[in-house]
Amino acid sequence: MKIIVDNDFRGATDTSENYTVNLAHPIKNPKLIKLISATIPKSIYPIQTGYNDLLNFTSTGAKSITIPEQNYSGNQLAAEMQALIRVATANAFQDVTYDAQLNKLVIGETNGTAFTITANTTSPHTIETLGLTVGQVANNNTFNATNMLDLSFPRYLNVDIEFGGNSSNPIVSQTTKHSYLMTFGKTDFIEIGYFTEGNGFDQSALVNNQTFDFAKVSLTQPDNNAPKLDFLNGIHHEFIFEILG
Repeated sequence: MKIIVDNDFRGATDTSENYTVNLAHPIKNPKLIKLISATIPKSIYPIQTGYNDLLNFTSTGAKSITIPEQNYSGNQLAAEMQALIRVATANAFQDVTYDAQLNKLVIGETNGTAFTITANTTSPHTIETLGLTVGQVANNNTFNATNMLDLSFPRYLNVDIEFGGNSSNPIVSQTTKHSYLMTFGKTDFIEIGYFTEGNGFDQSALVNNQTFDFAKVSLTQPDNNAPKLDFLNGIHHEFIFEILG
């Protein structure tokens, strides 16, 4: 027997990252509940407000830019940063380009004004995303970012799925929770080949009247400081389970 947990059938007041689905066919006395498929499109922006959008630097004084929250290619991000930096520095002509071969940003000086990356506590993941390093300096030349540009955010999702129901036997536990760390693949979908499966629900002895009639799903990002998954709103995703009993 297979069941599909589909977020299109969640409650009216639920969100796309926390929702409950009532099962059309309750699971009775299951011996094993195993996740065999998960499909979630990657619909979350790689730059997110308050997480990795603010870059602090010095260039004739302390400056900062806020990168708009949206999707970017490497070239698009470089162009956006160049425009923002030039405004912030009153057209001091810092050039920002993208080296596709190295997958790194390049910040260049065209008028001899020193440019130094400084620490950021408001949006601390910005330099990690951009591949930069605090204290990295450009003066009368150019520098390549220390690390590669990372626009793959988020690469992982934590998925908790809890099956539950009402029991005629109050001694019997009527919930079982499964936890998974899922990875986005090259197709920008979470798929069967990319998740790490948690323990299935396995009873050594079947219990009468044990019935699960709903599934509760919670999706979070592994980084506790990451923003909520608001961009899952309106995005269809589903999980398929195999039931043995």
